[in-house]
Amino acid sequence: MPSITAPTLLIAIAFTASVTDDGTESTTCQNLPAGVFSLDWSRLYVESIANGYPTGLDAAPTISKTHQLPEVWRSLVTLPESPKVSIYAKQWTGPFNAPGDVELVTLEDPVLVVTWSTNASYIDPSSEPPIGLLQTYAPTYENGTWVFSEYQANSDDGLLNQWLTIHQPNPASKTGFSRGTLKDFLVRSLRIEPECLNPSINPSSDPAADPCNASIFAGVAGVGMPYAFANLGPDIYNGTVGAPWWRQQLFVFVVERDALIRPSYNPSPRPDRPWLKTNDGEPIFDQDALGGPSYRFPRSNDEIWNAYIEATDGEKPFVGYADGQVYRGSWGFREWLYKWQSASWGTPPGSYDDRDWTQGAFPFSSVGLTLHWPSFKANAGSIAYAPWGALSEFIHKGEQSMYLVAIREGYQYLGQPAAGEVSWCDTCPADLNRDGQVDAIDLSLLLAAWGTNTTCYTIDKSKPSVDVRDLSKLLGAWGPCVWPLPKMRPTDCDTMP
Repeated sequence: MPSITAPTLLIAIAFTASVTDDGTESTTCQNLPAGVFSLDWSRLYVESIANGYPTGLDAAPTISKTHQLPEVWRSLVTLPESPKVSIYAKQWTGPFNAPGDVELVTLEDPVLVVTWSTNASYIDPSSEPPIGLLQTYAPTYENGTWVFSEYQANSDDGLLNQWLTIHQPNPASKTGFSRGTLKDFLVRSLRIEPECLNPSINPSSDPAADPCNASIFAGVAGVGMPYAFANLGPDIYNGTVGAPWWRQQLFVFVVERDALIRPSYNPSPRPDRPWLKTNDGEPIFDQDALGGPSYRFPRSNDEIWNAYIEATDGEKPFVGYADGQVYRGSWGFREWLYKWQSASWGTPPGSYDDRDWTQGAFPFSSVGLTLHWPSFKANAGSIAYAPWGALSEFIHKGEQSMYLVAIREGYQYLGQPAAGEVSWCDTCPADLNRDGQVDAIDLSLLLAAWGTNTTCYTIDKSKPSVDVRDLSKLLGAWGPCVWPLPKMRPTDCDTMP
């Protein structure tokens, strides 16, 4: 596979193990996750979310029935108040319609969240050209200002509630990011140095260890979505399945804090305050619960009851979608959560057969944490403790507004920039050498990779091979890459080493 090199400097680095916050050593670049190239990965995934398969392996359902250690809850991110921001945005008119009129929108407590998606990129990838959805809602530069487009979850386009994690730099952390965020999880739990996921620093001719592929395997599996449940057949680049692994991209949204909710027995994303007790997202463990000790929803005499009601039935109430049904408010949230448990753990809750691994298999913990089940240890019991946990989960409340800020390739977001390269904020999918603009250098790199299957250069994502569709995308993006939300520019984009 061709490698991307910085135009000014080719860097060769030999990595050695480093020590993370919990005292364990991180991996070398030679040990990047092989993902879909290794069937053992999928087998372990299936076994680890199965209830009792194999003998001695506790699984996802037992997490909510095991009193977790205090250390576990350090991975729950809370969302405090933040300075409000005003943006120009086009009104939401429906999933298959063009955005409406432009208006000035003020977000009182905005937060940046990220997710991985394939079907959010295309409604119909087989059409000519592919019909875009969230690309339709990407920000545009109009009349001297950036204009965003309002988007809402709905039951018509099949996207439903987006599962998200927060982007939250934290200089007090050794990783530079708050625990429970994807970039912290990469180093602390997956033992991957960010430099290893930059193809200009760590080029590889082996697809199983290629940084562009590995960033997808590490990022998507880390937030609980193994290749969006794509096939693991002999043709790993099969484009006829609904969500092939190589189509994954990272989406960045800005949303109101209260437009988010935890998929948890304690759903409030707010920090604990004297006037609103949230226990910072930790749910209540009840030794006397019906059916045995377990975490449970709050009751009216519990301290976090008001926060629960505010999160599910407040000014921005919960609306969720599952199995063609719409769930609303506090009671609807309970039913929606139970529906996810049933759909995720199922009957039977697992299988030894790799061909069945997509049937209801989802590592849903019900405590607000996405757990890295492929790294599950058979002797770890049901404790969601690092190194195999965990990310803080959020979902977008349906019928609340979200605004797409940017789309990035996995290696652009997770990979540490090399000398002469820009931060993840200032690059874009067609910026193949990560210098902050799409130009002749990127065109030459694309042409050199013509006809190959490579996630480094498949800008279009409708097919795994580099072809005229990718060329069209590159030419359409010609010029500088720009971060369209300067009032919410993450601090890590200006503090690169």
